[in-house]
Amino acid sequence: QRITKYQLLVKDYLKQTRKLDVDCTKLERAVEIMEVVPKRANDMMSFGRLQGYDETIHGRITGQGYLLNQNIFNVQLDSSNKWMEWRVFLFEQMIIFSEEVASKNKFRLPIFIFRKCLKVNAMQLDDKCKESTAFQLTHRPKGGDTEKLILMTSDDSIRQEWISCIQRMLKEQRDWALGFSNPIAFQGKNKH
Repeated sequence: QRITKYQLLVKDYLKQTRKLDVDCTKLERAVEIMEVVPKRANDMMSFGRLQGYDETIHGRITGQGYLLNQNIFNVQLDSSNKWMEWRVFLFEQMIIFSEEVASKNKFRLPIFIFRKCLKVNAMQLDDKCKESTAFQLTHRPKGGDTEKLILMTSDDSIRQEWISCIQRMLKEQRDWALGFSNPIAFQGKNKH
C-alpha cells in the first residue's frame, strides 16, 4: 500500500514542480519508474504463492531473469480440446503455467499449483490464431517432444502486450545466439 502512496507523492511533486517552469526530466523518469514498481511488486507477490515448481528439474527460478508479466489465460494444450484457466508467469528465460486453487480460508489469497513451463530458447510464437484474442506457443526442447499451447484472453490489449514482450524476448535470444556463434557478423549487424 505504501508503494502506491509513493507513486502519488512523486506525481504530485512533479505537478507542482512543472508550475515552477524548471527542468523536470529526472522527476518524469521517477514517475515512470514508480508506475512500474507497484505492478512488479504485485507480480512478485503473486508468484510467491506458486507451489510445486521443482528447481532440480526446471532450474533455479532466480536464473530465469526478471518476472516481466503475469496474467490469467485460457490455455489449450495441443493434445486436448479442453481449455484450462491458468495463471501464466512470463520470465525472461521461461514461461511458467499454474493453476489457481482457492484457499479454504476466505481471508487468504489463492495459491498457484505449478503445471508446466516452457524455455524461451526452445519456443516459437504464432500470433495468428482462429480466435482473435489468442496466440500460440510452440515448444521444441532438445531431445523432447514438440508441444503446442494456445493462450487466449478476453482482453486484446493483454494479448498484444504479451505478443510484443515475447517477440522482443525471442529477438534477444536470436541476437544472443548469433553473437555467440558468429561474433563478427553480430558486430557488423549492430554497427548500423
